[in-house]
Amino acid sequence: MREMLDVEIYFKLGGIAAEKIWLDRLVNLNPSMKVMTISKGIERIEMEGHHHHDEEGQSETSYDPHIWLSPSNVKQMGAQILEHLLEAIPENEVLQNKNYEKFILDFV
Repeated sequence: MREMLDVEIYFKLGGIAAEKIWLDRLVNLNPSMKVMTISKGIERIEMEGHHHHDEEGQSETSYDPHIWLSPSNVKQMGAQILEHLLEAIPENEVLQNKNYEKFILDFV
């Protein structure tokens, strides 16, 4: 937790219980930290037979939070990370693009 005080960018997956619990606290401790979502456009899989109830007692459908287990999702998330890094650190564009290409070739 202490290391998060110096983080400049947090890549948010969304739908992760730990993020729901801790992210607001982290932002309060490190208000200069940019929170960037990397799960845009990723379709989540409904977890059958797994429902939660909100504060009003209404049933909510639960979705599998493990979106990083799908190679196609990893590719999408990698592209979003690259986009955010290019926005935040444009002077490193060549290196960032090279690293992204290597990542896609090696892991996806």
